[in-house]
Amino acid sequence: MALFESLLLAALLALGAGFVDAYGYISLGHVFVANMTGTTVLLGVAAAHGDSSLSAHYVLTVGAFAAGAVIGALLKRISGRGSLPLFLGGVVLAALVVAPPSRIEALVLLAAVMGLQGSAVARFRSISLQTIVITGTIVRLAEGMVTTVLGGGRAEPHVHEANVHHALTWSGYLIGAGAGGLALERLGVPLLPPACAMLAAALLLALIEAREPEALKK
Repeated sequence: MALFESLLLAALLALGAGFVDAYGYISLGHVFVANMTGTTVLLGVAAAHGDSSLSAHYVLTVGAFAAGAVIGALLKRISGRGSLPLFLGGVVLAALVVAPPSRIEALVLLAAVMGLQGSAVARFRSISLQTIVITGTIVRLAEGMVTTVLGGGRAEPHVHEANVHHALTWSGYLIGAGAGGLALERLGVPLLPPACAMLAAALLLALIEAREPEALKK
């Protein structure tokens, strides 16, 4: 996978995930459909306060995400292609654009799509990277920056490459979240942009897999 392809793939996936997470938080009752750390915290708080209704929503979200991740992992293992779960996720998002779902249906399907994305691709060239959460990404970016600074800017090339990937993913998630918030106010079909982003990422990954089938299995 060329560097430009890797960066573009990470950017598309991060933009889409940030967008979907913002959409879920704003329109689905303050629920994170991509960030399961946040949803787990909300579940713990709701359970501690005895709020069974909220707890049920959070449990449903985590369960749907886990189911999506399992399905994605199975599809990837059987087909040997991470693009397949991405295509499935993109198709589901496109279906939500065509036929707007109920709140519960949207909650379940969006969480499942984010699970599909998380299991589809977690390595960009030699870099281990998730595009649906950014906590670990920020930590790795901080570590890489320290390595670069203490090395007087003479860090190994792979460190610079990782820094660029991590910074791009974090900024992409941020921009996607902002776009998601604006889309809810100004776009009649707010899920269209993330559907396009995921389908574009799936197509890009499929082309890379067709060209380098063995490299992506490492």
